[in-house]
Amino acid sequence: MTVEAVLKNAEELTLEERAELIRRLERGLIDAGWESVPELSDEMKALLDERVAEADANPDAGIPWEVVKAASLGRTRK
Repeated sequence: MTVEAVLKNAEELTLEERAELIRRLERGLIDAGWESVPELSDEMKALLDERVAEADANPDAGIPWEVVKAASLGRTRK
């Protein structure tokens, strides 16, 4: 079975079933020795530190998750 065929079948699952599928696939990868969180380079760590500092300095600059989610769902359900 191809990845495309699996994805096509997965699209027929409920959201809860998709989440369970993801959890099981990830657990299988971890059990096989795959590390789900790769090590970050020093450059990436520095960039993340900069972005955290910027977010801490400007807490009102972000968009709440609920707003982003609603907008995204609104676009995909048209």
